[in-house]
Amino acid sequence: ERIRSYGLSNETLRGFGGYGERKKARGFRQNANYYSREEDLNILKFIAENKRFDDVRGNEVWQVMKERKVVEGRSWQSMKERFTKVISKRIRTYGLSNEIVRGFGGSGERQKARGFRQNANYYSRDEDLNILNFIAENKRFDDVRGKELWQAMEERKVV
Repeated sequence: ERIRSYGLSNETLRGFGGYGERKKARGFRQNANYYSREEDLNILKFIAENKRFDDVRGNEVWQVMKERKVVEGRSWQSMKERFTKVISKRIRTYGLSNEIVRGFGGSGERQKARGFRQNANYYSRDEDLNILNFIAENKRFDDVRGKELWQAMEERKVV
C-alpha cells in the first residue's frame, strides 16, 4: 500500500490502522464467486473484437455480452462493475497489444486517476510526510476524517 512507501515505523503504521501488518486479503469471502483471468480476458476480447471501446460506460454493450454469454453466470451489471473497478485499472497486465490498449483509452496507464484534476495543486512527497508525521507525533489517527485536525495543521503551517 502507498502509506508503506513513506518509510514510517511499524508502530506508526499500526497507528494508521495496521497498514504495516499483513491482513487477510481485502474483501475475501469463503464462498465468493471471484472472476478468473479467463473471464477478464473474455470481456476484453469481446470489446476489442467488436470495437466497442467507446461503449463501456453505457449499459448496452454489457447487456449484449450477457445475452451472448461472454462470461457464463455473470450479470451485465457485474461485468460492467468488474471492468470499471478492476480490469480497466490493470489493462496493461493482460498481454494486449499496444493498439488494443490505446483503444481502451490511451497508454493504458492511469490517466484518469480517481479525483485527478489537470491544474490541481497536489501535495508533494515531503508535504505528505509532514502530514503523516504530524498525525503520528500527536497521536491523532482517529481524527483524520474530521475538520479539526486539518484546521490545526493549517494553523501550525504543517505544509
